[in-house]
Amino acid sequence: MERKIEGGCHCGAVRYAITEVRASMVCHCRTCQRVAGAPVLAWVSVAADDYRVTKGEPAGYASSPGIARNFCAACGTQLTYARAPDEIDVTTASPFLAQSQHCVDQVWRRPAELFQVALRRLM
Repeated sequence: MERKIEGGCHCGAVRYAITEVRASMVCHCRTCQRVAGAPVLAWVSVAADDYRVTKGEPAGYASSPGIARNFCAACGTQLTYARAPDEIDVTTASPFLAQSQHCVDQVWRRPAELFQVALRRLM
């Protein structure tokens, strides 16, 4: 029996289901910081075939060349990141998903270190 994990946006207008997580990570890149409004953004990676929208229609845009990001147009919740056609990264903090996943990797750590230095200077 395959395991189904459900999640979605804050307001409930967009819902999704995933069936198998390939990896999990926290990204510290400047773009993820800006879309999250935070120093990091946590993701799980899934095969494109293991992700499906079950309610609503996410809005999307290209945050960088070749990068597609989807979000809820009603509440603004960041939902997915895709740069390859066969894989989608799904935010782990979208409701119902956060409690079931644990991050195991971190990427783009140098910007996070710089952020922490700048934050200490403000204190």
